[in-house]
Amino acid sequence: MAMDRNVDRISLESELADIEQELSRLQADQSTSAGLRVARQARCEHLREKKRLEIKLHDLKGKIDRLKAEYEYSKTPGAHKMWRDRWRMRQAGWALGRVGPMPTPQDTGPGVEALRNLRNAESERDSTKAQLADLCKKDTHLENLVIEKEREQAPTVACPAAEFEAAEALLPASPSTISQKRTTRQELRSGVNENRKHSAGAFASGLLKRYRSELKRAVLIQLMHNPDATDLEICRGLDADGTRRPCDEGLAKDTFAEVYMDSHLRNRIETAISKVRRDLRELNLLPPR
Repeated sequence: MAMDRNVDRISLESELADIEQELSRLQADQSTSAGLRVARQARCEHLREKKRLEIKLHDLKGKIDRLKAEYEYSKTPGAHKMWRDRWRMRQAGWALGRVGPMPTPQDTGPGVEALRNLRNAESERDSTKAQLADLCKKDTHLENLVIEKEREQAPTVACPAAEFEAAEALLPASPSTISQKRTTRQELRSGVNENRKHSAGAFASGLLKRYRSELKRAVLIQLMHNPDATDLEICRGLDADGTRRPCDEGLAKDTFAEVYMDSHLRNRIETAISKVRRDLRELNLLPPR
């Protein structure tokens, strides 16, 4: 249990370090408008504060578990004997030194102090949970603010094909991916409905750069190539592109398609796909449901 708790804390600290790094990059980035840069920085600072509270909450859960064990131990005869011995030592020390008034017991046994410490820790945990819940309420507002600023800046992008290509470079290369990239660049550079493709390429480029998850970036590429693709078709496309699968997405499964067809694991893939689809709908790059 302690080992699992340590691993979870290391994972949270790693995510916090990624957010700190992204915030530093945004502060040094001069390629975007001031409004977009401030909006992205505000979102990053918001995520950083949430992650810090998650780490604090994680530590408090461990502290509460330890205090619960101490409280249970305080009920044992051994704990009561230690408490009586400690009290006798205090009285003996006062008798020898006679400094100040004679000490009086502040509680009636070891369980009172242990219970008080436990209640204080639980109160701090509840307060931290409330702070985290308040921050979560701001998620949608900050996301919409960033999207709005990206829309405002999108018309100033000189070459959406180049932006799209630079963002796609974040994905691992494979023969299928390279072929799809080439097709997308040709479509963006063609003269057919240039205005629509200009906006679509700029918006998709912004999403690709915003996603830290390699899986979401790969799903976005699949939906840009085939907006009508089903979840299973997207999973097969991910397999064809050689997209690296997160280690926790079903260790016994070899492909995204197998993970999706497993009813116990499907939700993990569906969540990422749904998030990307929702972002594309907000940018009017996918039709509403």
